[in-house]
Amino acid sequence: MFFKKLFNKKTKEKIEQYQEAITFAEAGDTKEVVNILHPEGKQSNSKPVLLVIGNKANFSPDLINYSVEMAKRMNYKILALNSLPLTEHGMPVKESAKKELVKSFTEKSKQAFAQFAKEAQKHGLDIEHLVMFKDKEEAMYELKEKHIPIEFVISDQERDFIAAQNRQVNTPRVCVYSLT
Repeated sequence: MFFKKLFNKKTKEKIEQYQEAITFAEAGDTKEVVNILHPEGKQSNSKPVLLVIGNKANFSPDLINYSVEMAKRMNYKILALNSLPLTEHGMPVKESAKKELVKSFTEKSKQAFAQFAKEAQKHGLDIEHLVMFKDKEEAMYELKEKHIPIEFVISDQERDFIAAQNRQVNTPRVCVYSLT
């Protein structure tokens, strides 16, 4: 599975680096954050991206709130993604239904994104929206191949390595993954 491959030694080191940067960001020391994230003094031309994957055509309030807070603390741009594979039980959707499905899903995604964008813009964050008609993991691979500087992925969806019985009832259902 895609996510199991992500957690190697380099990823763990990066997570520790980001945790340190978050601590300084919360304290308001942005100069130290830059030093931690860019030790060579080389800043990339574009902001790092926080990829936020909705649950089909929706973005839950927990997902929106967590994403906005993280992007604000880390000075990230948000890329909101709604993804839907055009298959049904592993089989392609019939052409007659595909056009209506694409139209309906795109409209619902744009409506859900409008609330997300409003909240992000209220905090002065850059945000973009993407609708893709493929599996979420395929969509992430495609975005990485386009060299979009995605550093973290936030999703509503629980992955199979998170045990449901370990989750407290009042804990938001938001998962965060590193792609570096």
